Amino acid sequence: MDVGRRRGTCLRGSHALRLFRSRRHVERHAASDRATSHGTTAADFMRRRSLGHRQPPSVADRQAIADLLNEFNRNGNNLNQLTRAVNAGRLAPLDELRRVLDRHNALLDRLAPLLDVA
Repeated sequence: MDVGRRRGTCLRGSHALRLFRSRRHVERHAASDRATSHGTTAADFMRRRSLGHRQPPSVADRQAIADLLNEFNRNGNNLNQLTRAVNAGRLAPLDELRRVLDRHNALLDRLAPLLDVA
């Protein structure tokens, strides 16, 4: 009888231990997946997280940032051409200038959350 109770206790103990290990295993994989999405190691990700440092942008966010910066360059070229025209004494169409500036502000609005800027 005493042996049966020990077995039951051991089984319950090892079962609880197995649950704890599986939860830890899941958490470790989740942290590793998040670290990979940010382009860092799990150790660096956890170190930054625990010290309150900002995480680098995720790989997908980096691509979105690169695409937005390309659009900024194109829009900046348009703004530069309009500015040169005004400085050369030619009048630039006001509606064209408004369109370029509105586009610039829209790009800033899209970029700010990716850079975590308020």
